[in-house]
Amino acid sequence: MRKIKLFSPIFLILLTIVGSITFFFTWVNLGFAPQFLEEWFTSIVIGLFIFSPLGMLSTLMITKLVSLFLKNDSLAKKILIGVLIGCTMEFFISFIVVTINFGFTSSFVNQWFSAFLKSVPIGICLGLLISFIIKPWIMNRIQRFKVESQVS
Repeated sequence: MRKIKLFSPIFLILLTIVGSITFFFTWVNLGFAPQFLEEWFTSIVIGLFIFSPLGMLSTLMITKLVSLFLKNDSLAKKILIGVLIGCTMEFFISFIVVTINFGFTSSFVNQWFSAFLKSVPIGICLGLLISFIIKPWIMNRIQRFKVESQVS
């Protein structure tokens, strides 16, 4: 029960991020076409089970890589991590959504690159939100859970 209490808010945040990004991409690629909801739902499911683990892994890797060059916990470090997280998120999610909506056609690279460029500003905003607010909140929550588990 305690693990559900720990991870349910994290899952809701993840669902909100994946849902909003895939909504935007599906809308950019299809508009509000008749198949919009079906394509969006498919993108959310694939995003949660493919994008989310990739996103978490890339976030850890980006943080470690940036920490090699910027040792202190500065504003510049958080901004750089946020921008890189945002670009990486958009790279993966644009690939997934364009693949679902159009498949691997001869114009796939152009469609993917166009969707990626349109979404980078949103991705950077989300990456900064993750870097400054969500990641510290999650880390603090996990740390408190560990401390409470040791006390019990």
